[in-house]
Amino acid sequence: MKRFLPILLAIWLLPSISHAQLRGGFKTGLNFSTFKGPLLSTANAKETFESATGFHVGPVVQWPITQSFGVKAELLYNQSGGKYHFDGTGFNIFRAEDGTKILATGAKKVDLNLLNTYLDLPVMGYLRVGSFQLDGGFRLGFLVSSTADGRMVFSGKTDLGTPIPEIKQTLFYNYKKDKAGEADYSSFTEMILDGKNTQIPDKIGAYFFEDKKEKYFNSLDLGLSIGASYFIGRSLYIGARANFGLSDVTNNQADFSQIKTEGLNLIRQADEDKNFQIQLSIGFSL
Repeated sequence: MKRFLPILLAIWLLPSISHAQLRGGFKTGLNFSTFKGPLLSTANAKETFESATGFHVGPVVQWPITQSFGVKAELLYNQSGGKYHFDGTGFNIFRAEDGTKILATGAKKVDLNLLNTYLDLPVMGYLRVGSFQLDGGFRLGFLVSSTADGRMVFSGKTDLGTPIPEIKQTLFYNYKKDKAGEADYSSFTEMILDGKNTQIPDKIGAYFFEDKKEKYFNSLDLGLSIGASYFIGRSLYIGARANFGLSDVTNNQADFSQIKTEGLNLIRQADEDKNFQIQLSIGFSL
């Protein structure tokens, strides 16, 4: 609850400046987003994140307190995310036709493009100096959609020694809607693993390897925002902003290791992954 006190305080203070003349506006622009958090890096496996591009759009309301200082709030449709890569020794879990789970280890490569869309509510103070404006405050993001797409390549052997040739699977994730074990079996590879007939789907969902109890991404994201704008004339402006995540965007109950299991049970990770984003905007203020 303490993490959300700055947002609640800002909202509580708004009525005290409601006597000031409201000024509306609108903004849109590009985002460059990634995740910040601990990444695996060993002699046998490595995780990396790259930035991904998205956009933001929405209305802006300003409450001037003086000619140069005031408070503003925005309501933005905001795309965040990043590109995740894993390359090294990992595991895979297959399901035989009789329902038996079969554990395998070997060379694993994952490339995944993650896209989280938030309804963002930034509440910020601003300082206007000539044609320049500085902004600073907090944002609260409500996750409205969470998807990913990519590819996984795996080859290795089962715990009982059955060799597995290279398998390529398309990753098509909807973290809010996918069910446990969800996959598209309209196209699959059939193998005999440990003496059991096994169908390996070419396309799998977000929770294919687990018994889903929790969603992977948390519904709320709290962050700190700092930015600057330059006004081209009276109303039109261009701006840049950095959004720093303060809360863990991943749910530790659904965040699992890529390299280790306890038998057929996945191992939860208790690390924190936070959003980081640069926004470049163009907008107007009435």
